[in-house]
Amino acid sequence: WGFAITQFHQMHPTNAQIQNTIPIIRICRNWVIEKINKTILHKSANGFALAILLGVKTEINKPLFEAYKQLGILHIIAISGMHLEILFSNLTRFTKILPGNSFFKIIELTFLLTVVWLYTLMAFASPSIVRASLHFSILIISYAIGRKSFVFNSMATSLCVVFVLNTKGLQSIGLQLSYAAVVGIHLFYKPIYESLKMDNPIVKFIWSNASMSISAMITTTPILIFHFHQIASWVLVSNMIMIPLSNVLLYSLAILLALPLKFGVANWWGAWIEKYINW
Repeated sequence: WGFAITQFHQMHPTNAQIQNTIPIIRICRNWVIEKINKTILHKSANGFALAILLGVKTEINKPLFEAYKQLGILHIIAISGMHLEILFSNLTRFTKILPGNSFFKIIELTFLLTVVWLYTLMAFASPSIVRASLHFSILIISYAIGRKSFVFNSMATSLCVVFVLNTKGLQSIGLQLSYAAVVGIHLFYKPIYESLKMDNPIVKFIWSNASMSISAMITTTPILIFHFHQIASWVLVSNMIMIPLSNVLLYSLAILLALPLKFGVANWWGAWIEKYINW
């Protein structure tokens, strides 16, 4: 995919948009957009749903986009590892029921890789989701061949692939921040979370989200200061609030896509999502 993009830009340097020539990708994406358009009628809510689900940012409310930018939570709208984590964790719940022999492992591997990359291409193969897909693909393959996965090895491998496809990839601020965030979470989340003992499940949930944000900030803050000479002061609070809320929205949109349009069930659920987004 990266090689094809490079060749396309060399042949057509003035055309920045790559036309998707795979019919199944176009059909799936159009089906999702049509389903959202039929069930979420409010313009701003519709634009936000398409942005968080497929990365379509043409219809998103511009002041809202700027607000997310100022609060340091623009990554919620960018299709990335958070979306694939939800997709992957729920898919593996279903594939676990398959027998453990080699034949069904191949079927599971093929199914998971197909779904991950189908969603990646439906989301216009943005750099953030391509990086996440490479990372997840390595984890899926290692799981299928019975190898223990070590997150920093899979990260290093995905980085190598990114650099092969784009030798200037390291200059991307998005790449630096995304990998730094993953490193921070895997290095610091557990010790920070376990530093405070608590029994209340609500408090534990809030502290878990706070620990996640703090862990990512430890490694991303130096990069933000280096490039922008400033950081969003509300980023910790905004991440604690918006990440759980956006996860609820992603699950709700997934349910919406699974519901039939007949009998008005999908329309009723879409109306609820519309109110939730506006709130």
